[in-house]
Amino acid sequence: MAQRPEQLVELLAEAEPFLAREAGVSGATRRRGLVLVHDLAGEFDAASAGALAGAHLLAALPQQVIARFDADSLVDYRGHRPRMTFHGDRYESFSAPEIQLYALEDDAGEPFLLLHGVEPDFAWERFVAAVGGLVERLGVTSVVALQAIPMPVPHTRPVTVTAHATRRALIEELREAAEAHRTEVDEQIARSPENTAVVASLEQQYDQFTAGREGRDLLGDVAEVPSGEEIGAEFERFLAEQERHRGE
Repeated sequence: MAQRPEQLVELLAEAEPFLAREAGVSGATRRRGLVLVHDLAGEFDAASAGALAGAHLLAALPQQVIARFDADSLVDYRGHRPRMTFHGDRYESFSAPEIQLYALEDDAGEPFLLLHGVEPDFAWERFVAAVGGLVERLGVTSVVALQAIPMPVPHTRPVTVTAHATRRALIEELREAAEAHRTEVDEQIARSPENTAVVASLEQQYDQFTAGREGRDLLGDVAEVPSGEEIGAEFERFLAEQERHRGE
């Protein structure tokens, strides 16, 4: 028998303060206004960027698990093989797939929620309904998704960012944060001649690509993005040149 949506998730005792706060709310304007961030790792998470961002939040901020989803009913273990640890002559442990809801506090002491784990393979309609139920019961009013799409762009060139929201007022520029990030990356790259050369090569490739597009959007369908094989070949050529220079 198929599970009902609410049977896919277990609310823990740590969720009680949020539930109690929302239980007495009679109107939408009086809701707490929690933000729910999710980084469910799936097809739209190039280099695991979203999952890494979520893991960083969990490592850097006070947090506790307030709900657990039934991963055994949602995850294809053949598609998401659990990571196993082999020690000496035996398997010592394994990391089972998890989908958990965390309560965190930001640097200003404001609480927010993070839905962290693998993207479900099964029961998507029931999973979405279960998440929707939590949104209502916990007082969530905004949801933010962390996703990343792959493209060979050096950090010195503009990265295409697509911001979208149900309310346009929610979309804000993060120019100052981007400039600070660029400065930090520049400092790290400058410490290694090899990294500097790789970035220069990527810059040349990017500039040639954009010049061929004549200012058109990078995500259009006129020109082709270099394939993985082409990028790999270019990187191998660069490494061969570095080895040759070392031998001189």
